[in-house]
Amino acid sequence: NTLLEDELITYQPWSVTGGSADINADVYGAPMREATTVNVALAELTVNRLCVERRPILVVRRAEDNELVLSIPLIDYALLVKGNYNHSMGDQEYLDRQDEYNLTFFLDRSGDWVSSVIIINSWKIVFNSGVIE
Repeated sequence: NTLLEDELITYQPWSVTGGSADINADVYGAPMREATTVNVALAELTVNRLCVERRPILVVRRAEDNELVLSIPLIDYALLVKGNYNHSMGDQEYLDRQDEYNLTFFLDRSGDWVSSVIIINSWKIVFNSGVIE
């Protein structure tokens, strides 16, 4: 159940779709603002067993120009949602018990990964098209 040391494995999505969702700004009686449409891309792929010691990297590139959009350590990202219920479980055991991962990335209008965030006491501020004052 091990790979050769110099063996590079590349996975391709078996399904790629896109869509959009309208965001209504009238939430809980808040003043009305301009409605926003969020465009989404969805890629589904199947991978072999994720092993902590292998340190796989998830790389996403734009199809048009092969420009790098993001490159992240996949194991670290998958373990972010391990949660309180599974905290006593070892990382490899947790990965072995999972059969599906949903990874969400925020992209800006030009298709670049929004990697700048502000975190205050575990509250994450997600930048929208508005101005922070």
